[in-house]
Amino acid sequence: MSLISCPKCHSQISDEAENCPCCGYPISRLAKLKSGIHLIEHKKTIVDVQSVYAWSMMVVGFVLIVALPFDSLGGSVSRALGALLIIVGMVWSVVVGLTKWWSH
Repeated sequence: MSLISCPKCHSQISDEAENCPCCGYPISRLAKLKSGIHLIEHKKTIVDVQSVYAWSMMVVGFVLIVALPFDSLGGSVSRALGALLIIVGMVWSVVVGLTKWWSH
């Protein structure tokens, strides 16, 4: 038996207590289910990885835009490619965000 902090009132209570004696907040899993508090556990999903890829694509696009000189032909091509990567990354990020929201 150890002491834990109540998530609601932050008083020290036993980890075996079903409810907090100070505020009545349900502590055990069974008490939370009885009171209607739903437990949501976040699992790392493919959506999280895709979000990282989308942001990485936007960063690479930004680097392509600012890295090369403006007056060279290669610079204008890299700026166009960078702008395209930023736009695709932004669209991908929005789609990933909507997917997260929809599956919430």
